[in-house]
Amino acid sequence: MRVHRAGGGRVPDPGQPDEQQRGDLEKTGKPQLHAIYSRFTAAKPEAQSLSDRVKAYVEKNLSDDDLSLKSIADNYLYMNADYVSKKFQKETGQKFSAYLTGLRVQRSMELLKGADNDKVQSIAEMAGYGNNPQYFSHVFKKATGMTPSAYIKFSAGGNLS
Repeated sequence: MRVHRAGGGRVPDPGQPDEQQRGDLEKTGKPQLHAIYSRFTAAKPEAQSLSDRVKAYVEKNLSDDDLSLKSIADNYLYMNADYVSKKFQKETGQKFSAYLTGLRVQRSMELLKGADNDKVQSIAEMAGYGNNPQYFSHVFKKATGMTPSAYIKFSAGGNLS
């Protein structure tokens, strides 16, 4: 224990616990610290896997046409994009780009049900394809085997011929 001289007497250093204080900390401090730590870690979103955090972010921001793994890694996770990419693929079994495309096509299919042909451009924007309905149609047809217009007709109960 360190001591300071103050007015000729010895005074314990306030930054260091004495023997009795040390014993009290051993008895009561550890359980209290453990309880605080448990409450803190239970509330942290970091308890989710990395891929779950990426998926949650994507679902909230799907309509953002600038959404990419690099932007998520840089601006949301603050991690290296290559690491996030490899970790995402290891945890999910698919590449991020395939996941994002699949989710956007799925959202598009939901939005196209009951829609009019003239709404394809606005649905492309809502699904995250920005102001590029041609690219949206290309991706949609590649994923589903039909154009958005054909899907609208099909979902309304019409035939494809």
